[in-house]
Amino acid sequence: MLSNGTLHITEEVLAIITSVCISESEGIKVTSSSLKDSIVTKMNKNYTKRGITIEHQDNDVTVGVRVSIDFGYNIIEICEKLQKEIVTEIEALSGLTLKQVDITVDHINFKEKVVSA
Repeated sequence: MLSNGTLHITEEVLAIITSVCISESEGIKVTSSSLKDSIVTKMNKNYTKRGITIEHQDNDVTVGVRVSIDFGYNIIEICEKLQKEIVTEIEALSGLTLKQVDITVDHINFKEKVVSA
């Protein structure tokens, strides 16, 4: 707590931290549908943008992410690593406690095969 007031961290800031964690992870990308995100936000009152959902109650935070994984990466390993990274960064930067981090893999990215002539 601040000695001369209060501190409020918006869900958008937590989503940005989450987005940075994803962008710095090899073989994984956030996926989203802006129309779907706007409908979900209106229905459940949570912050949802670009495939990242933040639910913030008191000091507990739940993060949900929709991602795509590059073909060839171990899905479980890459998602566990991402979960740990998100927890570490949000807790270190905000002082909030992450209740859970839910990851939904909804797409596999296939790289184009280059055929040499």
